[in-house]
Amino acid sequence: MYISIDMEELRFLYKHESLEVVADLIFIAGKISSCDVGSCGNPHMFSEMTEMEKGKLFKNTTGQNPPFTAYQLTMALVELTNKFESTPAAPWFARGQADYLEGKYPEGVPAGYVFVDGSSRPSKGQIPLFSPLAVTAEEVAQAIRTRATASVKPAPLVQPAPAPKPAVKAQRAGSSKPTIWKVADEFWVKSGSSKVKEELLKLRITIMQSLEAEYGIKRTTSSNELGNWMKNKLA
Repeated sequence: MYISIDMEELRFLYKHESLEVVADLIFIAGKISSCDVGSCGNPHMFSEMTEMEKGKLFKNTTGQNPPFTAYQLTMALVELTNKFESTPAAPWFARGQADYLEGKYPEGVPAGYVFVDGSSRPSKGQIPLFSPLAVTAEEVAQAIRTRATASVKPAPLVQPAPAPKPAVKAQRAGSSKPTIWKVADEFWVKSGSSKVKEELLKLRITIMQSLEAEYGIKRTTSSNELGNWMKNKLA
């Protein structure tokens, strides 16, 4: 499962089993440049947040000030990501509505649109927020114990790396496709060729910024194509 965080409002937004669906949902909401996306249950997604930001995210989620130490607060947020219900969103409707807005607003989707499950078009409205949740000290303590136990398990034997798969053709048409993949591959190699989803997601934001600044390729154009590129790297 994946979940998005609006880093401007410091709120959790959408949760879904598909990374592509989460990306489409935040694109529809006009939040593609302000959201981070990570795997539920993984503390890595909070690693670049300040303690103040984590505290505000916790308060916006629970309505309470965090009664935890720094590490406990991170694990409390991790527990909250596991508690949220998945956002009802069929992938084909999410992609269809994102494509519709990309065609309507080639310079960038304005804020104010929301996904409508079961429809071919989004609507105007407020982004639906998750209902307030609570997390107890006992749950946080158990999460810490579980993570500590997992960290001392013997590492699995390293298997020989499989032969590289041939590049998968991107699905979206457009003259910018070769440039997007070329630039993405260059950034990926320079950053260490990671296949960790969270690291690729953060790299994706950097790539989008570079494509827009240096090549004039709008985020609305590069976002979906980089989703195809990521699937190729994670295959």
